[in-house]
Amino acid sequence: MYGLDGSYSAAVHFLRGCDFGNDFALLRGFREWLLVRLGYNSSLDWSALCLRLAFEVEKSGQTADPVSVEQHKRAVDTLFALVDEFLTDARDPHKLAAMYREYQSLATH
Repeated sequence: MYGLDGSYSAAVHFLRGCDFGNDFALLRGFREWLLVRLGYNSSLDWSALCLRLAFEVEKSGQTADPVSVEQHKRAVDTLFALVDEFLTDARDPHKLAAMYREYQSLATH
């Protein structure tokens, strides 16, 4: 893609720009969806949560930024796969409602 250099940070900035251009509606609920996927609550931003999923970081583990070309590729591929899956789920009002119920139970524990 034009403007993307293969780095995770460039992909994150690209998605943030797309979200901004859509009045922050494109990724609304993405962070909550990721937390449900992880199975625990966290104060981390969605970009850090995606890294946790990409590198299978445990709840108590430290999330590190990708360093090597291979790590960036894995992080970017995971990010876009997660966004694609989220956008598919977000189109289904039943899945979206179920996700928010699960998120609410995470947030209250």
